[in-house]
Formats: sequence, C-alpha cells, structure tokens
Amino acid sequence: MLKKILAATLAAMMLVAVATSCDKEPEKGSSSKKPTSSVESIVGNGDESDITSSGISEGEVAVVDPDANHGYDYTIKTKSSFFRDTEEAGQSVSRSETIKQYKSKGTYMIGCYQVRMGVMDHYGDDLLSRVQEFKDVVKQGYFNSFLLSYDQKYNQYEMPIIAESGGTFWLGMGRFSTAGLETEAEKKAKEDDYIAKVQEAIDFVDSLGCLDLLNGFYYDEPIWTGQSNEDFLTQTKIHYVNFGLRNFPVFATGEFTAEEGNAGGDIPNADEMRKLNPSSAKYLTDVSFDSYRIDVRPEATYPQATYDRWEKNTGNVHECSSGLDYYTAHRKWLIEYIGHPANFYHYPTAYHVKNIQGGLTSIADEAFCTGHLEGLAKDVLSDKAGGGLMLYTYPTNNLSSLNLSARLPIKDKNGYYTMFPEEEKWFTYDKALKNVKKKFDATKQTIQYKTKKSK
Repeated sequence: MLKKILAATLAAMMLVAVATSCDKEPEKGSSSKKPTSSVESIVGNGDESDITSSGISEGEVAVVDPDANHGYDYTIKTKSSFFRDTEEAGQSVSRSETIKQYKSKGTYMIGCYQVRMGVMDHYGDDLLSRVQEFKDVVKQGYFNSFLLSYDQKYNQYEMPIIAESGGTFWLGMGRFSTAGLETEAEKKAKEDDYIAKVQEAIDFVDSLGCLDLLNGFYYDEPIWTGQSNEDFLTQTKIHYVNFGLRNFPVFATGEFTAEEGNAGGDIPNADEMRKLNPSSAKYLTDVSFDSYRIDVRPEATYPQATYDRWEKNTGNVHECSSGLDYYTAHRKWLIEYIGHPANFYHYPTAYHVKNIQGGLTSIADEAFCTGHLEGLAKDVLSDKAGGGLMLYTYPTNNLSSLNLSARLPIKDKNGYYTMFPEEEKWFTYDKALKNVKKKFDATKQTIQYKTKKSK
C-alpha cells in the first residue's frame, strides 16, 4: 500500500514538472502529433542503459585487417557509389542520384554528448531532480539535437521536453553482438530479437507523439570497444533497411588513420586498435570521429614534423599547416574511407582540463574551447555536406575535469546559478554557443536521406 501511495504522489508531482512541455503548439522541428508523457514507470527498478562498451570481447583479435579475406569487395577511396556491394543496390548509384533519392530533416545539428537524464545528477539523483536538470539545460536553447539512451524510464520525460524546444534526437540501443554464438540459427534468432527490440523502441517513441523527431541511432566508438565489424554491419543494416532510419557512429580516430588522436595514458595507439572495415560502413548516413586535443586557433602553431605526420596519417593527400587543417583532413579522409557521401560531425572540446596536445597552452580553457567550437563549426559548414557538431562533454562528476555542467551560466528563476555556483562561468563561450546554434538552425543540409515511418 505504501508503494502505491508513493507512486501516486510522485506521479502527481511529475505531471506538474513536465506539464509545460506538452502545452505549446509544436515549434520548428517538433512533432506534428502532440507529445505526451507517461507516468506509468515513474517508480521502477530499471537501471540506466549505458551506450558504451568495456573493452574488446574475449576471443576476438585486436585488429581487423581491411585487406583480409572478409568476403566483401570494396575500394576505400571510391566516392561514386552509396551502397558498396549490397544485393539491394544491384549496381552502383551515382553521388547525384543518391542525393536525389533520400530526404531528411534539414538543419545542421548541434548537441552535446551525455545531455541525458541518466547521467544528470547535479541537482540530485532522484527522478524529479533529473527531470528538472534536463529541462533547465534544454530550455537554454544551446542545442537542437540530443543523444539519448533507449530507456523508457527517462525517455518519457526527455522526448516531450525536446519536442517543446523544437529539437530532434538520436537513440543509443547498445551493442548488437553474436559473440559466442556458433550456429546460423542462433545468430538469426539473436537478429530477430534485436529487430523486435528496435520495433519496441520505435513504438514507444510513437506513443509519445515524437516519432518524426527520431533521426535514427548513434554509437560511441563501436568497433574498438568490442563490437565486431560483422555485427556492426548487421545492426546498421537493420536500422537502415528494416526501419528506414539513419546510423550515426562516432569513431575513435585510430580506427581509420595511422594515429589515435587522443592517445595517452591507457588509451591504445592506432596499431593496437580494432579497425573499422569500410565494407561494414555501407549503411552509415552520419559519421564523426573523436579528437579533442588539437588547438585550432589561427595563432596556434606546431612543428613542421607534426604537420607532416598529420598528412601521413591521412594518406599524404591532404595538406596540413594548422590545427584546423588536422580536423579538415580527417573529415575528408573519413568520408573517403567509408566510400560514400554522409553527413559529418565534429566533436569540439567542451571541458576545462590540463594537458592538451600542443598549441598555445597546455590547458583546455575557455579560449581554447571557444576556438574549437567556432573553428570546427566553420569547417563543417564550409563542406556543405550536412552534419554539425556534438560537443564533448556535458557532465562534471569530479573537479579534476570541469565540463559544461560547471561552466555554462544556467540560472534558476531567482537568478542563482543552478550548478557549481562557486566555479567560473564561461560567458564568452555561452554567447559563441548560442550564435553557432542560431547559424545552424538557419542553414539547410544538402546531403539528405529518407526517413520511413515504421508501425
């Protein structure tokens, strides 16, 4: 009886907390169907679903050789076809035909890694506090796209709040894996179970009135954290072919070049990393790589040997004479590597930490991060291929690395800073972030993809 009373009390409180997210008419980018918010699972035992993976699976080799006998035919630098070798394609599809064939959402996207309730506990780790923190951050208007883990306990509040803001979102579904399965029947059963899980997620999003805000599915460094190329191909094919939704991985730099951009400490170098096979990338519509340590400000210079090394890492076909050239070269190289046009995203540095690689200082301070934000925004817009920025990263869990949760000047209704009031706020960054978002909202993508509704 006590549990029922507690559940009813919390349900009533939550209806007040999220009511304003469903009162307005839909704004730009929001669903045509009025979003709804369920209170059925306010009190529950569901654990947060983590979209990251912990290491390489047992029994799998550390590096997959792209030239090995893997059963696929592809040419790394070919740009002329969208599907590399699929039965569905039948023959190569030209770049222009691909652009005509697919349709998508429009504006360039700007978001921030881990702006989601599962990691938001600065107000408190209870559900009401997480909802309020998420709502306070979203309503600041910094972002128009969000990376969410599929978790109905939190999604029922996150998605209507995003809809009210005029934003869209991606879902992380975890790793599809057939590791340890020996027979084709077992693998087929695993695949069928995953298809059912995706259908369940889509049906849930639809029940909230937010299906047309779902871009597709995202992945954090899938290959080098343990997923096989074969399983990655299967998972992305399910999303794209079965459900008509997009695939958006962020790759570790060393998965497709000769150097891991964030190497240091326990992070493996590129020679030790598992590699993405281009043949496994055929269903990717949106791509990115994670490298945060290069200073992109015009006044930042590096030794010529560093520029030479960057050029070598991308096949000696992209000249580098600045930190921004490093990111431009890797952007171009990743698209060439996967072999077809795709929307591209940078992950700018968005935290205050020491020991950044080279440049003007050894600290990622406000000036460094503002330069990263504005420089990489300019680069992704100059390509005119669609995509955007996903900042790294939001949550501050300890004071050794002060992320955006400690630096953004977010105030409550009484004018007090809602988080880390004793820490210096980044007002220059705050203004730059809002300016980039405004520019992205006003700019249309040119690479487009279909988005098929699934029932």
